[in-house]
Formats: sequence, structure tokens, C-alpha cells
Amino acid sequence: MTPKKRLLTAIANKAPEGRWEEADTNLPTEASFHRHTELSQTFTSMHFGTVSAVAYLPDTFGHPATLPKILADTGFKYFIF
Repeated sequence: MTPKKRLLTAIANKAPEGRWEEADTNLPTEASFHRHTELSQTFTSMHFGTVSAVAYLPDTFGHPATLPKILADTGFKYFIF
């Protein structure tokens, strides 16, 4: 098994456990946050055949006013905070 395949298998095995990382949505620039969400949706689509419709950002210290537009622009339909 290639290193890439091992990594993707490990990610796929951990996903059902419901782990998450809490992002800081205030410090990154709008362009940086937009690019990150765009890249994550592209990666998920390419390697898992789907994209996430739900953005889940609990326990952050507030959200920038630009966040709903960024999420909508990158394919998210729902936002849980």
C-alpha cells in the first residue's frame, strides 16, 4: 500500500469516530479562510467522492461577518456553531 493510500485509509477509519478540530475563524484573513475551505472541499471530493454540506465550528471565540458568504461560496449549505 502506498503512503498516500495508507493516509487516506487512516483518515477514513477515523472519520466515523466524530473527531474534529476547532478552527480560529477570527485571525485568518478572508482570502485565507476561503482558500482553506475551498481546498478542503476539493480534497474531500477527490478522495472520498463527496463534499461536506455542514460546517461545524463549535466553541470558537466568535465568527467574522464574512463567514456565511465564504461557506456558501465553497459549497456548504448549513452552519452549526
